[in-house]
Amino acid sequence: MRRPVATVVLTLAIGLASCATKQDLYVIEQSKINDTVRDVLNSQQEASRNPSKLDALREYENYILKHFSYKDELKAEALHRLGDLYMKMEDTIYRRRLDLYAAEQDKSALPGKKSSAAPARPKIDHGRSIAIYEQLLKLYPTRAANDSVLYQLAKGWYESGQTDKAIAILERLLKDYPRSFYRSEASFRLGEFYFESGLFKQAAVAYEAAMGKQNDSRLAEVVRYKLGWSYFQLEDFPRASELFLNMLDNRAIQDRSGKKRLDVNAYTERDAAMLKEVISATLLAIDYQGGAPELAAYFKKHGHRDYEELLYRNLGDLYLRQERIQDAGQTYATFVEENPLHEAAPLFQAAVVQLYTKARWTDAALQARITFDQKFGADSPWAKRQDLAVRNRIKPKLKEAIMQVAQYYHAQAQTTKDPALYDDAIKWYQRFLDQFPDEIEAGQVTYLLGELYYDQGRYTDSATAYEKSAYFYPTHASSADAGYGAILAAGKAVDKAGGQIPEEVAVAMYENAAHFADTFPKDPHVPEVLLKGAEMAYQIKRYEASRELAKRAGSSAPSTDGRLRYLAQKLISSSYFEEKNYTKAADEYRKTVELAQRLQPQEAAELKRVLASAVYKQMEGLKQEGKTKEAAEGFLKLYDELPTTDVASIALFDAGAALLSMGNTSEGVKTMQRLLKENPNSPY
Repeated sequence: MRRPVATVVLTLAIGLASCATKQDLYVIEQSKINDTVRDVLNSQQEASRNPSKLDALREYENYILKHFSYKDELKAEALHRLGDLYMKMEDTIYRRRLDLYAAEQDKSALPGKKSSAAPARPKIDHGRSIAIYEQLLKLYPTRAANDSVLYQLAKGWYESGQTDKAIAILERLLKDYPRSFYRSEASFRLGEFYFESGLFKQAAVAYEAAMGKQNDSRLAEVVRYKLGWSYFQLEDFPRASELFLNMLDNRAIQDRSGKKRLDVNAYTERDAAMLKEVISATLLAIDYQGGAPELAAYFKKHGHRDYEELLYRNLGDLYLRQERIQDAGQTYATFVEENPLHEAAPLFQAAVVQLYTKARWTDAALQARITFDQKFGADSPWAKRQDLAVRNRIKPKLKEAIMQVAQYYHAQAQTTKDPALYDDAIKWYQRFLDQFPDEIEAGQVTYLLGELYYDQGRYTDSATAYEKSAYFYPTHASSADAGYGAILAAGKAVDKAGGQIPEEVAVAMYENAAHFADTFPKDPHVPEVLLKGAEMAYQIKRYEASRELAKRAGSSAPSTDGRLRYLAQKLISSSYFEEKNYTKAADEYRKTVELAQRLQPQEAAELKRVLASAVYKQMEGLKQEGKTKEAAEGFLKLYDELPTTDVASIALFDAGAALLSMGNTSEGVKTMQRLLKENPNSPY
């Protein structure tokens, strides 16, 4: 039967020892130690562990304890290696048991598997390694390499659940070996023990010691993180936040623009998770110190960072989740105050606006919108610093803010009739137009400006604004209303001036009426506007223009609006009369009288009088032209058609006189006799 390698090596070593010098024995033992350790470690990698390997290790342990009294350093080294070897074996055995435990757990979870008592979770057993390490320390208490032994022993006690013993061992290590290679890690482990026990002051001291010299950069970061949390638990929030912020400084990555930012997507999943934890810890520490003002104070003292935007945003979002509206608003506003020229500053101010609007804090939301324009409007230092692309990105929010301020004052003015509020609304609408003259909303804003001027009685300004809104800008929802408003406002301006209006203004007004009809032909106000234009043209004796507008008014008026059709026809008649075109005037007045008899009977008599006057003037004209016969016939016809009018008796007299002058004595006498009979009271 073949003997295990470890046993063969051990037997050979014992045999050689009987015939070798002390120096030779030292070399032999060193070689044997190395071979045994290697052989046992290799056995731990095998799928099926050979028990003889562990037997050989125990045989080797007994041999070490009985020999080497002549060479203490070799015995100490052998014991040290033996303890390490046992610990490795114990770790390996424990991991295998955990794998078996997990496999059993998986099997019990399979469908249809009958439930049975769950196997107990395995525990690690460091009994042999602990015993070897303690024996080594007892035999050689002042050995230089005992710092490593103490570190391993502390690990063994901790993993065995003996935390108090582990702490005592680590404290001994740090006391007896202040320059040990294991000092930083031992301090960290000690800090962990204290932290888990709630001894945060001791934990902070241990973590501070661990930060002294740290070769492992990842461990150094963890140490700083736990130290920060220790100070946090001790309510030393300034020191905690400073540690966390230092970690963020180290984590920041320079982007293409040369700025050092914190981008979670630029890290591995593990590092990104750590970064998120540090950010959360930072924000908590800052919050306990008073929030955003403290964050601002830190950066004022230590210099601004490119990643400040991320911290302020996350702090504000934290407050939002906690429904701390005022704190969230203060946080966003603080970023704006501290970084007024930052590219993202307008977005923070917009967040303030949105926050206060949603909370229905009307006054605060109004002031936030005003601040938005003051800090990021077209003439602000921020706007002058940014390029066009950046300015365009905030344009929608800026337009919205200015418009909402204007509309707020507009609504308040209409409710209270306070002149100061009207002025505020006008100022903000004008502010919008100054910054966005070519935007699609400009036409509507100009219309609203016209409304405000109209309400204030500033009719000339109102007419100008309405007209610009209607015709200067692309068609919008209020274009037609603006055009009609321009007509009304202009009329009000004339009334306010006592009817006195410069001719050029009047011309503009009636031309504007035509423009309105041409631009908005389907608007129901077209007939009314055309009639007003016709009246304005008539007033300044532009009779042809008046007739044209009146004809359009009459033809565009609905059939049900007889009143407007009548007024238009009356204006046409009057315009011819004023031009002394009595023939046309008479023809048009006959149409007017016909409409009046059906629609306005109370006016029919007066219109007949004017009609009679027009016909009389017409006949007088014929008489002057030497057309006496035609004039006589016309006078007679006038009398027959309109016998009750003022000029009827005059017309009958003139008819008789004309006949007599022509030598038609018989007809002339009959006409005079008729006058005497039918109009005895006539002065003629």
